[in-house]
Amino acid sequence: MDVLEQACHLLGGPARLARALRVSPQTLNNWKRRRRIPADQIMAVETVTAGRVTVREILHYNQSQDVRQQQGEP
Repeated sequence: MDVLEQACHLLGGPARLARALRVSPQTLNNWKRRRRIPADQIMAVETVTAGRVTVREILHYNQSQDVRQQQGEP
């Protein structure tokens, strides 16, 4: 389970996570599709999950996507 799925699970689903972050469900879906949480939302994700998804985990998640892109993977 990746960090975004974990955050969704902890909050009771993607709609609740989106509401807690004050973003649209479509925005959250875009993050999932891109496998990236925007820098300006990283602290908010940690906050709304009460620290159960940490900044460090999110940064690792984002960095993993950067490596995949550099290697030409989707």
